[in-house]
Amino acid sequence: MKRLSFVLLMVLAIVCNAYAQKFSGKIGEYNVTLYADFRNASEGDSLGYYYYNDRPGTKFKLVVAESEDLDIALRRYVIKEYSPKGNNTGKFVGKHSTRWDNFSGKFTNNRGKEYDFEFIFLEELNK
Repeated sequence: MKRLSFVLLMVLAIVCNAYAQKFSGKIGEYNVTLYADFRNASEGDSLGYYYYNDRPGTKFKLVVAESEDLDIALRRYVIKEYSPKGNNTGKFVGKHSTRWDNFSGKFTNNRGKEYDFEFIFLEELNK
């Protein structure tokens, strides 16, 4: 019982210290909202999710496939998109500023069609 209590306290501490950032943006002509934690994201990590504003109940999970520092002010990401059913349905390739105020680049869906995307920081949230 003590061990279970310790594990639960550790999980609670991690969750309380975690946060997310809210972004507003576009993928092509489509308005989207993104909730992500770029500050602690590294390869293989779940970054967060986004949804199309006209379909807020359909959330697409985002997982970091690659990340690298480009210079002191930019970081490059390759992020895979997963549908609510768990299928890989697209890929974002873009740059994020170290101030975490924007993320932009190209999105490619699973049919190979490319769209420009840009997400602009709105606010920091507690998860």
